[in-house]
Amino acid sequence: LTVRLMLMCLFKWSVETFETVWNLGNCHYVVLRKDIVNEKYEICPEESYPPCLPWATRDIWLLRKSSEAPEALIKRLQELQAMRQSLNENETCPQHHDHMHSIHKLIDQLESDIMRLRSEPYTIVDYISIP
Repeated sequence: LTVRLMLMCLFKWSVETFETVWNLGNCHYVVLRKDIVNEKYEICPEESYPPCLPWATRDIWLLRKSSEAPEALIKRLQELQAMRQSLNENETCPQHHDHMHSIHKLIDQLESDIMRLRSEPYTIVDYISIP
């Protein structure tokens, strides 16, 4: 856990990234080398024990700014958001809570679909090695 905390501080990992990395085993260690040119530390897997980068428990999705979501999905998302706004203004419906729950669920799913379409999967090993 302490090694993960140090790596989190040095590499400015988010909490989510920190939580994806497994703790090192007993007597395992990570060697950091100072890159003089770039003035930063890098993990040196060859000198670490075992000779590998820290391993992850789940994938990370990197959002590409250059990638656009399909227009049909964006339009559907806007329609659902407008419907949610309309229901918020009109709370007189007896099934208001059920409708809002369904709309929130649809919006979350659609936002997730859009995010995955604009993203690429990476493991923490790939993420650590991004310059």
